[in-house]
Amino acid sequence: MQDLLRHLPSPLILGTLVGIFFSIYRHNRTSRVRFWLLAWILIFLHFVVPIITVKATPYDGVIGSFDAATLQLAGLAFTFSLVPLRLTERVRWFCFFGLAVPLSIYSVLCVTESTYKLPQAICVALVSLGGVGVYHYFCIDRDWVDNLVEFSLTALGFVSVYQIYLGNINGPYYGLMTGSYGLAAVFVIRHYWRKTPGVLVTSGGLFAWASVWALAAYLPTVLETAGEAASDLWNVPKFIVAFGMILILLEDESIAAQDARDREHALNRQVERFAEITSQLLGAVDVPPFCEKIARVITEEGNFHRVVVLLADDTHHLHIAGHSGLSPEALTHVQQIATKMSLEEITRLCMAAPKIGKNSYVVAAEKIAAGRFLPSEREHALHPRWRQGDELLVPLQSHRGLTVGCFFLDDPKDLDRIGWEELSKIELLAADLAVAIDRTSMHRQMIQREKLVGIGQLVAGVAHELNNPLTAVLGYTELMGDYNLQPEVARDLTIVRREANRMKRIIENLLRFSRQSRSETTTTDFNAVLQDVLTLREYDLNGRGIKIATIIPSPLPNIAIDQSQLKIVLSNLIANAIDAVQERSTKEIALEARNLGDKLLVNITDSGPGFADLNRIFDPFFTTKSPGRGMGLGLSICYGIMRQHGGEIYAANVHPNGACISIEVPTVAALRARPAEVLN
Repeated sequence: MQDLLRHLPSPLILGTLVGIFFSIYRHNRTSRVRFWLLAWILIFLHFVVPIITVKATPYDGVIGSFDAATLQLAGLAFTFSLVPLRLTERVRWFCFFGLAVPLSIYSVLCVTESTYKLPQAICVALVSLGGVGVYHYFCIDRDWVDNLVEFSLTALGFVSVYQIYLGNINGPYYGLMTGSYGLAAVFVIRHYWRKTPGVLVTSGGLFAWASVWALAAYLPTVLETAGEAASDLWNVPKFIVAFGMILILLEDESIAAQDARDREHALNRQVERFAEITSQLLGAVDVPPFCEKIARVITEEGNFHRVVVLLADDTHHLHIAGHSGLSPEALTHVQQIATKMSLEEITRLCMAAPKIGKNSYVVAAEKIAAGRFLPSEREHALHPRWRQGDELLVPLQSHRGLTVGCFFLDDPKDLDRIGWEELSKIELLAADLAVAIDRTSMHRQMIQREKLVGIGQLVAGVAHELNNPLTAVLGYTELMGDYNLQPEVARDLTIVRREANRMKRIIENLLRFSRQSRSETTTTDFNAVLQDVLTLREYDLNGRGIKIATIIPSPLPNIAIDQSQLKIVLSNLIANAIDAVQERSTKEIALEARNLGDKLLVNITDSGPGFADLNRIFDPFFTTKSPGRGMGLGLSICYGIMRQHGGEIYAANVHPNGACISIEVPTVAALRARPAEVLN
C-alpha cells in the first residue's frame, strides 16, 4: 500500500494535464497539439506502469517493454510536433510512425537484455540516420542550425552503434532520449523565437529533461550516487515542460487575438486604400499608367509580396502595365514570359485551375505553357491551399464579361490568409479596373464614331455639291473631244479630262466613307480573298525584305461582305503596314484571324513606329506619309466599307512599339440569325 501511495501523485498530476491538453485539443486541432497530446498520454502511461507492477504478474516483461517504449515515443512526438519540415500533416505522421517502429523494437530489445547486437544496431541506425535523411530532404530554409542538427544526429547514431558493439545496453537507449528531448527544445526555440515565459519554461524544461537522460547515458554514477531519494527531483522537468506548453498555448491565444485586432485594422486600411483607388478609376485617370500604383497598393496592403498587372492590347496579347516587389532580374523574366501569353492563355488557365475565391484561381507553375511566371526562391511550408511554385491569377473582367488583362500574385505573406476574405477585396479592385478600361475604350470609340459621323455628313454634302459641276466639266470635255482642235488645245483638254476623272474617284471614295453609296452584301470566303491580296503584294513584300506571318485557323466561317470591297480593305491595310515598316530595322507584319462566333476578327499588326494621333487616323486626307505617297483616304475608305457592311474597324498602338488595325466582319450565320436587321 505504501508503494502504491508513493507512486500515485505523479499519475494523478499527469492525468490532469492530459485532460487539460485534451480540452485544448478540442478547440485547437492543430498537428502540434495532436503530437503534444499523444506525448503526454504516453508519459502518463509510463507513470501508471509502476502502479500496475507493484505486484508481480506473468506480463511484467510485456509491461516493462511498453514502459520503456513510452518515453522514447513521447520524445519522438515532441520532436515531430515542431520540426521544421516541408510536410503535410499526413506525411508527417507517416514519418513519425516510420521512426517509431524501429525505436519501439530497440526499446523491447533493451528491456529483454537481448544479446543480439546486430538487430539493436540496425534499429538505432534506422532511427538516427533515417531521421537525418527525413530532416535533410524536407527541411525548410536551411541554415547553420540545420547542419548542426544533422551532424548531432549522425554523431549520436555512430556513438550509439559503437556502444552497442561494446556491449553497453542502456547507454544507447538513454542517448536516443537525450537526442529527442534536446532536439525538441531546439525546435521550440526556433519555431516560436520569442522571449516569452512559455517558450523559456518549455525549452528550459526540455533541456533539463534531456540532461537527465544524458547523465543516465554517459555519467550513470551520478544518478547512482543520488539514489532513489532524488527520483522525484528528476521528474520535475516533466511538469515544467507540461506547464510551459500550456502557457505557450495561452500565449498563442493572446497573440492570435492581438493579430485578429491588427488584421481587422489592416483590413480597414486596405478597404480605404482600395476605395481610394476605385474612386480615382471612376474619375478621369489615365488607366494604364495608374496600374503601377495599383500594384504597389496591393503589395503594401495585401497578403502578397509580389504583384504583376498585365493588360491586353487589341491583338489580345499581354504586356506589363504595373508591378511591385520584383527584382530587376525577375522583372526581365516576367517581361519575356508575358510576350508569349495572350488572353486565350489566361482563359485556359482559369478553366483548368481550381478556384480559391469568387474570381481567383491558384495556378500551378507547370500549367503555364510559357513557364513559371513569377520565379521565387522563397520556400513555404506545405499548405492545403498553396504549393511551392503556385501563382494566384485574378482575371480582369468587366460587367460585360470582357477580359482585358489579369493580376498575377506570388509570395504570400501568410498562407492561412489565402482565402475569400483576403481575395474578395482584390477581386473587387480587379473588376473596377476592368470596368474602367472597358469604359475608356468604349468612350474613345464613341467619340471617334461621333466625330466620323459628323465628318461623313459634311463630306457627303460637299461631295454631292461637287458632283454637279464636275459632271458638267466631264460632259463638256467629252463634247470638245469631238471637235477638230489644235494639238496644243487637245493636249490641254486631255489633262483636264484626266484630272476631272481623278476628282471623280476622290468624290466616290468620299461618298464610300460617308456610307452614301450602296454595295451588295454577299457571302465571301476570307481565306480566298486574303490569298489573292497576298499574291498581289508578294513581289512588294519580297523586294523590301518584309516578313509577313499569317495565323489563320481552319476552318473559318463565311463572312457577309462584298468580295471586291474586302479586297480593297485588306489591300489598303497591308499597304499601310508595308509603308510603316520599310524604314525600320525589324520589318515584320502579322496577320491573324479569329472566329468570335457572330463575327470574324482580323488583326493586322506591324513593327513600325505606331500611330502619332489615334483620334485622327480615319479622318479623310489625314496622312503621316511624305508628300506624294498618299492622299490620306485609305483608312477612310476602309472605315466606310466596314460601316457599310455592319462591321467595325479600330486602331491601337502595340506595346512596346508597332501598330495594329483590327476589323470585325459579321458572319453569314450571324446575319441569318437576325433577319430583321437591315444594313444601311
